[in-house]
Amino acid sequence: MLENTSVEMVGEELVIRIPKDFVYANIVYALDSTMVEEPDADNFPTHSVMEDFEEFLPYLLSELRSEDEIGCSLINSMILQASENAMDNGAEGVKYRD
Repeated sequence: MLENTSVEMVGEELVIRIPKDFVYANIVYALDSTMVEEPDADNFPTHSVMEDFEEFLPYLLSELRSEDEIGCSLINSMILQASENAMDNGAEGVKYRD
């Protein structure tokens, strides 16, 4: 499912590339999504319906960039979760404490 996505360090920057169709698929096809496409609306009466993805995109990007009262964003949460997962999987370069 991660086809055509990439996460890499380029110089001093973490660069994440996610194709637009992958973003869309995660919004309307993910098992825990609360939004569906118009043709599926009758099958999911409690879900929101994606009417115009291009119109929705700026709002999505705004939420990805938004920060809480202490300056943390969804991006911060993603990086923290990934670092915790890496440590749970025995990542090297860390001095572990019990």
